[in-house]
Formats: sequence, structure tokens, C-alpha cells
Amino acid sequence: MPRAGSTTSRRRVLAVAITVVCAIAIGATASATTRRGPSADSTRPFDGLVAISPSRQMHLECRGRGSPKVVLIAGGVNSAAIWSMPYDFARPTPTVYPQVSKFARVCAYDRPNTASPAPDNGVALGTSTPTTGSVTPANGVIDLHRLLRAAHVRGPYVLVAHSFGGLIARLYASTYPKEIAGLVLIDSPSEYFFDRLTVAQQEMWTTGNTGEAAFPGAESFNFPAAFAEMRAARPAPRVPTVLFTSDEPFDYSAAVAAGKLGPEFTRFGPLSFRAHVAAQRELAKKLGAKLVLDTHSGHYIFVEHPGLVVKSIHRVVNQARHR
Repeated sequence: MPRAGSTTSRRRVLAVAITVVCAIAIGATASATTRRGPSADSTRPFDGLVAISPSRQMHLECRGRGSPKVVLIAGGVNSAAIWSMPYDFARPTPTVYPQVSKFARVCAYDRPNTASPAPDNGVALGTSTPTTGSVTPANGVIDLHRLLRAAHVRGPYVLVAHSFGGLIARLYASTYPKEIAGLVLIDSPSEYFFDRLTVAQQEMWTTGNTGEAAFPGAESFNFPAAFAEMRAARPAPRVPTVLFTSDEPFDYSAAVAAGKLGPEFTRFGPLSFRAHVAAQRELAKKLGAKLVLDTHSGHYIFVEHPGLVVKSIHRVVNQARHR
């Protein structure tokens, strides 16, 4: 999803930091400790690589205690570190991952070929084994299911997901409904949004949200295939669910000014944002979810206002515990 317009200096810093992530190749040596047959389902902190196949490992980190487990699913290109990233590195404040660990066992993981901003315009590189090909909700679900099983992280789960990660969360819930205790979806696109656009507008949105591959092997997405998978999925289970939606219109002006997108994208931003909000209302009805539209935030709601998101996660966890 496009980053919404920013008006404060700190939002400009965040936008720059997110852009930096997409401009640096992910090929560093894994820094996490490789473990054989690990169990992340305990009260002790866990941070390591978990083998999900003979040739692939995925990075997983878990903290806290209690059930249901909270599983954080990052948006496109972002690694698990995004859930611990402050809005302003110069003035760090509480972030989602450590705050949630105070009332639940919480786990975050790196999809292959991902990274997140770090201080001084650096990056925190994801350490999962790189893969090739586009990411869709279906292969995202396969990887997550294998990871949770291999690390012995037992359900039920409250899935908390941002942007494209929301499609993975919803399809996981549809595929394994008995494992799901709740959902928190943060400014995630949906097939209801895509279907509100004309064919020409769908092509524009895909172009505006794909861009150029900044480095070989970087996480990429097949949006038409992704939304087709969502249309074919079974309905998600009725569990406590919250949907957060940005209240800042999509803004392609920087890419237009840089000559990366045509001038028609200037008007397309507000138009597609209205379709997104309407689709969020429709999705909320389908899921029986609470819809939060007044977020005073751009696309990275959980970074700009982590307390708002943490409160909703806590509420969903408590509702799940009392069901």
C-alpha cells in the first residue's frame, strides 16, 4: 500500500527510513543463532533460525508468556524488526513487540528477503533463507504454518498483521480456523478494494505499488494472483477482530515528481484511497470486526501510534481468553 502524505518532520524521517530499506541489498550473513529442533513455546525469550525444510531456515523471535499467542506478520519488504522500531529513533518510545510481551507470548518472524529501518538511516536485515518468486498469501501461509510447527509454537493465535501481511493473516485464518483466536489487521489491502477499481485502475495501482526491484531477490508481490487467492478462500472464522485504516490519503506525489510515475497518479491517490476506505467498511462487515478509521496516521499506524494498536491487541487477547 502507498505511504500516505506526511506533514511533520518525524513523518518525513520515517518515510525516508522506509525508503532506505528498499534500496539496500539483503545478503548479509545471518546474525541470529541457528538452533536445531528449537522450541519457542516457553516463557523464555527465543531468538534464532528455525529450519522449515532441509534447505530453508526462517528467523523467529518470541517473548512473554500466556495464551493465546500473538503472532506479528509484517507488511511488504519489512522484517520482524519493524515491530520494535520507534517512530523517531532520536526519541525512542515504547513499541509494539516489547509492549505486547508484557501481557502475552508474542512472536515475530522474517519472511525471506526482508529488512527494516535502523538508526542513522541504516537497516536491520532479515536473516531468513532467501527465496525466489513472488509472494502470495498462499505461500506466505505455508511458510508461517511450517515455522510455527517447527518451532513448536502452539496455538491458538491472535494474528496481528500490517499491509500485505493482512492477506496472509486472513488466509491463514481461513485455512486453519481452529487455530485462530483473534485478528488485528493494520491498513491491509483486500480483494474488496481491488474489485472496486476498473481494470485500468487495477493496473495503475499494481504499478504504483510494485515499482522497480531495488535489489536482486528482494521480496516482490503478484497482486492479481494474491487477490484471486483471497476470493477463492473460505470465509474467515468469526473471532474478535479489529481493522485499522489510515486516515491520510494515498500520496504518489514524490514518485510523480521524481518521474517514476506519470502525472495521472496525482489524482489517482485520493481516488484509490476512497475505494480503500469503502472496502475496509465492507471487509469489517464480512469479518464482524471493529473498524478504526480515526487513526491520525499514515500507512504505518503501528509505528506512528503504537499505543493505539497495543490497546486493541490487548483487548482482542482478553476477549479471546474469555471466549
